[in-house]
Amino acid sequence: MIDKPIDCKIGECLKQSELFDGFDKKQLAKAAEILGPKKKTYKRGDRVYRRGDTADRCWAILSGKLTVLRLQSLRRPFCQKLYHLGSVIGIQGVAHVGSIWPVTLISDEKSELVEIDQESIDKFDKDAQVIFWKNVSRIVQKKLAICLTREE
Repeated sequence: MIDKPIDCKIGECLKQSELFDGFDKKQLAKAAEILGPKKKTYKRGDRVYRRGDTADRCWAILSGKLTVLRLQSLRRPFCQKLYHLGSVIGIQGVAHVGSIWPVTLISDEKSELVEIDQESIDKFDKDAQVIFWKNVSRIVQKKLAICLTREE
């Protein structure tokens, strides 16, 4: 049996992503193997997801620029976000599967993302799944704290 080569960029992306913080080398290699085929390339203008669609996945950024289209704000309907390697977008898609995307996410240039869905997460070993879900929880808590701070 010949081991398949792992895309080094995906491995580095996962290593830098807060979603995979705490994974050991073996768990990172397995995650890269599982998620490698989930690498998606978006052209300028492509929609990653659309407001009103069902949320059922998140993504780790390999490269590119993305814009969030918020229809509730007429003054600033577009919000360009700059992400770094390993940044997580769409955490709602794994934290609350089946919810509805409140915004549209558009690729501003050629962008490469690693798609992370429940089927892939289920293939991680049990310890890695626990670490992953703790990381999701931590990310959601940080986002909640940011929202609560804005309200004050």
